[in-house]
Amino acid sequence: MAKFYVIDPVEEGSLNNSEGYKAFVNSPWAGQGYGKKKEANEVKGFLEKKFGIKFKVGIEEDNLF
Repeated sequence: MAKFYVIDPVEEGSLNNSEGYKAFVNSPWAGQGYGKKKEANEVKGFLEKKFGIKFKVGIEEDNLF
């Protein structure tokens, strides 16, 4: 099993209707995984500035390996 980190928007009320959320969902950053937590946290900060919404870092496990 391989562990990696993902960055998802924090769900708050009408977040799904915001322009920042819509822009993120349609961006190349949506659905990306990162091998190190430090890298994921750095990207999280970048995404929050770029899209103007809050994000959270989560852990995923891939059962393919």
